[in-house]
Amino acid sequence: MTKELDLTFPLIVDSRGEINSAYGVVGLPTTFLIGRDGLAVARGVGPRDWASDPARTVIQALLGAPAAKHKGR
Repeated sequence: MTKELDLTFPLIVDSRGEINSAYGVVGLPTTFLIGRDGLAVARGVGPRDWASDPARTVIQALLGAPAAKHKGR
């Protein structure tokens, strides 16, 4: 599906519903934006226009954030 739609981001298939349960998914599609620290910083339920100016602004801000510092490294 990723190649057919020419997507450049990873897709995760949750065939057992584990992610749905862990994150409280209430509708499909549900999209999570994950920060560099690995935490979900935004959630979209339903279709979204990820090419829109507001969506691009959020994504660019996330990409511009400094990488998370991990303890012990």
